[in-house]
Amino acid sequence: MGKFIESKQKGICLQTKKTIKVGDSVFYFPGRGMFCIDSQIYQEHLKNGAYSENNESEIREDIADIFVE
Repeated sequence: MGKFIESKQKGICLQTKKTIKVGDSVFYFPGRGMFCIDSQIYQEHLKNGAYSENNESEIREDIADIFVE
C-alpha cells in the first residue's frame, strides 16, 4: 500500500515521466516507485484519502464502533 511523502531523492514519475526533485510531494509505492502530483495515480489516491507520512498517529473519529451495542 502506498502513501504520500516528500521525495528524499531525485527521480522520475513512473506514469508521467516528469522529473521529481528532492522535497516534491509524491505518492510512493514501496517496491514500485514514485508518482508525481500531475499523475493520475497521485490524484486518485488523493481523492480516496490515502495516508501521508505526517499523519501516522491520526485518530479516526468518523468510524462507528461496530462492537458497541
